[in-house]
Amino acid sequence: MAKKKARTTLRVFTGQIAECQRLYEEQGDPLRAWQAYVIARALGIEIPGWVTAYLDRVAKQLAELSNSEPKAIAGALAGALEIQRPGAGTVFSRRMAAARDDELARDVVRHRAGGLSYTDAIHKLAEHHRVGAKTVERAYAAAKKRGRLRRPSDAIALRRDHFPDGVPAGSIVELESGTYRVERTVDEDEHIIVVKVARVSEPKAT
Repeated sequence: MAKKKARTTLRVFTGQIAECQRLYEEQGDPLRAWQAYVIARALGIEIPGWVTAYLDRVAKQLAELSNSEPKAIAGALAGALEIQRPGAGTVFSRRMAAARDDELARDVVRHRAGGLSYTDAIHKLAEHHRVGAKTVERAYAAAKKRGRLRRPSDAIALRRDHFPDGVPAGSIVELESGTYRVERTVDEDEHIIVVKVARVSEPKAT
C-alpha cells in the first residue's frame, strides 16, 4: 500500500513538473523553473535539464553583476533572473496577459457554440474586454495552436474537402458513427469544419 501511494505521489508531482515546463516555455515564466526545482529536490529526483539550463544561465549573469553600480543592481537582478525582460514586462504582467488571453480564447469558443460567427465573436469580445480585435484573434490562434481549446462534447470535426460547400444548419450528415443533424458551426479552418450536432440515428448494422 505504501509503495503504491509513493508511486501515485511521484506521478502527481512529476506531472506538476511537466506543467511547470509547459508554462515556462509558453509564457517565459522563470518562477516555474524555480517551482520545478523545489519539487524535484523534495522528491530526490534528477533536476530537469530545462531547469538546470535556466539556472546555469542565471548563475552566469549573476556572477557578472559584481561590478554593477549599486543604483542599478535591482533592475540588473530582475533582468538576470529573467523576471523582467526588455519589451516584455515582468513575469507578473506576463502572467496576467496569459490569463487574459486564455479567457479570450475560451470566450471565442463559447460565443461560437452559442451561434455567433467568428467575426462577430471577435468584435463582441474586443468591445467587452476593451482590447483590439487583433488581440482577441492572436489569443484565439495561439490557444488553438497549442491545442488548449476544448470542443463541445456533442461536436464533430468534418474534413473540409468532403464538404466543399460547407455544412449549414439543418444539414444531415451521414458518417460511419451514425447520422447527424447539424445545429451550428463551432469552429473551422482550411482543413476541417467543427459542427455541433444532434444524432438522428445510430450507425447501421453490418
